[in-house]
Amino acid sequence: MITLHELGIRNAITKGNTLALNVESATQAMLIALADDIVRDVKENMTSGTWVDSKGNSKQGHISSGELLNSTGIIEQGHDFVTIGSTSNHAGFHEFGTSKIQAHPIFQPIISSKAGRFTDILIQGYEDIAR
Repeated sequence: MITLHELGIRNAITKGNTLALNVESATQAMLIALADDIVRDVKENMTSGTWVDSKGNSKQGHISSGELLNSTGIIEQGHDFVTIGSTSNHAGFHEFGTSKIQAHPIFQPIISSKAGRFTDILIQGYEDIAR
């Protein structure tokens, strides 16, 4: 006969083993989900975000064509990383500016605001696996 205590220990071991086996795939899935969330917000910011040009005029949206928007996304993903960016040649000019054009960051503010959420997403994912 198995006592409740022994059953609890067996369940904890089983959950621990499940967690250990699934952590790697869960971490990658959560990383990709966070990257998708960032890309979605970056694209939204490109089309509707406001910024001020070098003459002090308020502008709506960062893009004048769909090329920058269409070139933005997950550029590369590997075993434990995801690279978010743009393949557009002029994306860097928007993000960092030039000697003649003020920077209008598209990626950095959103990535900074979302990066802290990664820990929360991991904890939630691990709790879901352990259940």
